[in-house]
Amino acid sequence: MVEEVIILADNQQYHKIIRSDYVDNVIRGIRTLGMEVVKFLVRAEERILSDGRRVLLIPTYLAVDDSKSYIIYDQEVVIESVVYKAIERVNEKFRDRNIIFYIPKGGLKIDFTTSAETTNEKSKILVDAPDGYTPELRRFGRGIVIFLKEKGIEVESFVISAQEFYTNFGQKKALKMDIALTLKRGDLKYPKEVMEEFLHEGIRKYEKFLFSTLGISKLKYGNLHIIIPGDIEAPSLVLNQKDKILEEVEAIMSNKDIQELVTILK
Repeated sequence: MVEEVIILADNQQYHKIIRSDYVDNVIRGIRTLGMEVVKFLVRAEERILSDGRRVLLIPTYLAVDDSKSYIIYDQEVVIESVVYKAIERVNEKFRDRNIIFYIPKGGLKIDFTTSAETTNEKSKILVDAPDGYTPELRRFGRGIVIFLKEKGIEVESFVISAQEFYTNFGQKKALKMDIALTLKRGDLKYPKEVMEEFLHEGIRKYEKFLFSTLGISKLKYGNLHIIIPGDIEAPSLVLNQKDKILEEVEAIMSNKDIQELVTILK
């Protein structure tokens, strides 16, 4: 749900046009992607061209809750396309009035956030990776979590540890990943072997995203663990990164209760 919309325009007529023909269309477009705009700020500045036409500069700031997004590819690029499509439509509509709506270069800023309302519903995706890899690996993990959810498997936490290395042939950049996921408490629809097959299927489905965005030549997988709450022996996973040891404590067992705890110690 949109928390705040601010339109700064001296002309009240522009205020109404921007809200109904620009802001509302962008909000609807982003919502179809499974995301919600929590803050929308537009500053309208009019410029008059030599031929008498008016240009309305509309620098725009968006804060978007992407906790339920179905988009794993570059979300910012997708949202930008929604924004500029809305501008095309409003320009088409007001062409006869000699008004041009335009976002100046660098005038569109997008931040991603998670609203308090959806935080508890979101699976925790923890990534330990070299600089520059984390955003894409987080989207990769989100894609797998969504894929598993569609299969009826609810994930509580998804941990990725990645190490960069270079292949012998041509010294091309490659990536090694360890993955561990903890399921939410509840009735399981499948035996563990079937869920492992789904995990492998999800990895194969979304790994091409990593090849295209990270420019790597090879992906190598180390440990792949599925932790089920209530297992007597929940395996621990040691995640190594740049000579640091990252230990994940996956479950603390008791006779009656299972208190899940996932922490990363650096």
